[in-house]
Amino acid sequence: MPWGGCGIPGGFLVARWAALDKEVEGLNKDKAELSDKLQKTAGALQEMTKKQADAMQTLQRKDQDIMRLEAEVARQTRQVEVCETKNTRLYQLDVELMDKYQSKGVIGALLQAEPFTQLKRVEVENLLQEYRDKVDEEKFTLSGKPVQSPRPERAQQ
Repeated sequence: MPWGGCGIPGGFLVARWAALDKEVEGLNKDKAELSDKLQKTAGALQEMTKKQADAMQTLQRKDQDIMRLEAEVARQTRQVEVCETKNTRLYQLDVELMDKYQSKGVIGALLQAEPFTQLKRVEVENLLQEYRDKVDEEKFTLSGKPVQSPRPERAQQ
């Protein structure tokens, strides 16, 4: 007999009920799987976001290191340029001093050794001191401050 007088056999409704119940079970299972996947994906996204933030910090540190090293290279390059300039000047002073010594001649040597007034000797010592001062001015120091001569001062006689 049809169920409730609507002309639908009772077995059909039970079968349909069972099919819908099975479909709801499948949908609930799919929902649980999708929810699990969503949680895993959210966890992976959070982990990747943290890794990206860590990578950005590392990149910033590396950029700062590069900038610091570039500044250090520039500073050292300037120091090398200063050294080269001072080295050239020292070489020129050396050549100039050697030329003066070689062109001194016999009379100059005799006047320098003259024991009575020692005027030439004082003149030579003054010239030597002048060159020492020039050399000291050209000596390279990291601080850029003038160098005190390590040479003992001679008392002029």
